[in-house]
Amino acid sequence: MVNVNYIIKRFLSMISVLFIVSIIVFLIMHLAPGDPASLSLGVDATPNLISKTRMEMGLDKPLYVQYSNFLWKACHGDFGTSYYTKQPVFSELLRLFPATVELALFSMILALVVGILAGVIAAYKQYSIFDNISMIIALGGISMPVFWLGLILIWIFSLNLNWTPISGRIDMRIDSLYEITKLYVIDSILTWNLVALKDVIKHLILPSITLASISMPVIARFTRSSMLEVIRQDYIRTARAKGLKESIVIGKHAFKNALIEVITVIGLQIGLLLGGAVVTETVFSWPGIGRLIVEAILRRDYPIVQGAILLVSCLYLIMNFIIDTSYSYIDPRIRYN
Repeated sequence: MVNVNYIIKRFLSMISVLFIVSIIVFLIMHLAPGDPASLSLGVDATPNLISKTRMEMGLDKPLYVQYSNFLWKACHGDFGTSYYTKQPVFSELLRLFPATVELALFSMILALVVGILAGVIAAYKQYSIFDNISMIIALGGISMPVFWLGLILIWIFSLNLNWTPISGRIDMRIDSLYEITKLYVIDSILTWNLVALKDVIKHLILPSITLASISMPVIARFTRSSMLEVIRQDYIRTARAKGLKESIVIGKHAFKNALIEVITVIGLQIGLLLGGAVVTETVFSWPGIGRLIVEAILRRDYPIVQGAILLVSCLYLIMNFIIDTSYSYIDPRIRYN
């Protein structure tokens, strides 16, 4: 089981990682070409107006002073104000956060279901046609750029077949959806709005497949590899010799013991999933944090980028902590001291 000392150590390590991430993001944004004041005022701005705007933004101060102010406010839950929208960064992130969560959840569920199922079947039917085809597809999925796959899916299913929408999260003509959790699928189910539910799912299909393509092949390959290693163990032969059904041998004995390595891979894929959301949301004009980061980088909106990257990093660390602590529940022999 997990003890208190382990939790404290992990919590302190998470804080140190966030501190390092904040430094790197701050330096990259402030040392990159482009002046936020000039970009916000336009090409006709006078030097005096630009200088005044830089002073209002606090960009006239030394970098260490700017970072100290940012870090102090961030520790108190204040990520500053957007240079572009003039709104608090936290409120901007909170407004778009549910869209990213919904897309990431559906993508991870799709990647887990398809990836684990394909990996288990490929291991059980090693060297079969299914095994060869699934691993070739997995290898192709790993090599395929996310933006290219997204554009191809749009071209096939949206432009030619007209089965799915090209972009967005919900049809603008549907204004009857009552937002409770801001997760449109859940809100549609809670309010029993079947019209909205159908439209939301249609909008989710292509972005979810595109984003899941990052993790699905890796999960499938690692599941197959881990299952093959477990299937060769003596206790699997013993279980079969005792006359147990093959479904019990594979599902209960083999898969459960192979799950540790699979969960480790899943934890690593969360970071790739959050990173891939930036590209996927941009391709499909999905109104989430990933798209916000891209737009903020182009506008040199430092507070938005810094706040969004810290939020994504924090989510990644929390998910990895949950994955790590789940080991002891899957395998009681594992202890955290």
